[in-house]
Amino acid sequence: MQTRIDTVPRCLAAAADGWLCGDWEAQTELVGRIAGTTGFHPEVVMAGIADHFIPVSLAALRQWRDARRGSELGHPGDRSAVARRVAILPAGNIPGVALIPAMSALMAGADVVIKTSHEEPWLLNAWRSRLARFDGSVAARVTIESWVGDEPESLDRIDDCDRVIVLGSNETLEQLAPRLGQRLIGLGTGASLAVVGGEADLAVVARGVARDVAIWDQAGCLSPQELVIVGRRDKALAVAEALAACLERIESMLPAGELPLAGAALRRGFMAELEARRVAGETVATWRPSDDSNRWLVWLDDDPTFAMAQVRRHVAVRYVPSIEGLVAGALPPRAHRQAVGLDPGDPMCPELADALQAAGVPVILPLGSMQSPPVDWPNKGRDLLAELMGS
Repeated sequence: MQTRIDTVPRCLAAAADGWLCGDWEAQTELVGRIAGTTGFHPEVVMAGIADHFIPVSLAALRQWRDARRGSELGHPGDRSAVARRVAILPAGNIPGVALIPAMSALMAGADVVIKTSHEEPWLLNAWRSRLARFDGSVAARVTIESWVGDEPESLDRIDDCDRVIVLGSNETLEQLAPRLGQRLIGLGTGASLAVVGGEADLAVVARGVARDVAIWDQAGCLSPQELVIVGRRDKALAVAEALAACLERIESMLPAGELPLAGAALRRGFMAELEARRVAGETVATWRPSDDSNRWLVWLDDDPTFAMAQVRRHVAVRYVPSIEGLVAGALPPRAHRQAVGLDPGDPMCPELADALQAAGVPVILPLGSMQSPPVDWPNKGRDLLAELMGS
């Protein structure tokens, strides 16, 4: 019985381990194709996909399943609530963003239909092929579809799915909700940030935040948009300078992708706005690459209010006098709170974690590994496996 129950987690763990060991078929060529159409640098693609798979161990998958199953065989008591066929409509900004939702469906015993990004159809097909190497019965439960847009006629393809997981903006969820109704599991707009106390090791903090920003060029909902210091302005200035230096150094390992013309225009407009504020007497500080390129930007002012990054690798450094000030004014809107990265070595870390969880932040992650949350992390606060199992 244990062998049958373990079929899916063993297959998923083996596929993940294969990527991390570098032995997927034509793995280097696959990374190159993904980089060529998405605009991410190949090193960022390689590291970002690795971050998807690092948490996917057999032990973690078993623990995830066993914590949510409703009976000895892994099925809840209410069989009518169990998902039989699940569709996943992922956002196209991050390669592999559908992987954990797909694993949730397979772990729940459902078949899964995944719509691939029109720009990047390769990774999920390669993943399915890798599953087939270990167990053809698991791979046979995965269907990869590709279509452009979410027009009603396109959604006809998933009319036989009893759950539809949509990863995208809140606007996308609003458009699809009338058609999907109660089948919809919506994982909409999310925003994350990093938070540390004034006594944290600022060099360690800067290195961790720089990596979390560089993976996927800050395009994902787990990418920190800001770094908030609970402490004095001089500490914020010091960590901003350290972060700028780290963003410059990390370019040698995780280079930024080419910034599109629209992004470059946004960056120029934002820099002009900051300069106008400085001329008007506001205390605004900025750090940019020495070659005056658009590869990254760090800036600091005296307003702690959260704001989403204008373009990629664009980090605001804020400071607040207390944890109460952090919760009151420096977090994203409650409905958009996704994750906060903390430094485990920060003396204030336990107190910060308690306050942030009480404020409705779904997951707390260590700085430097924000793009690699546990397999059971509550995306937008949703426990996908429990929902699909009817628990």
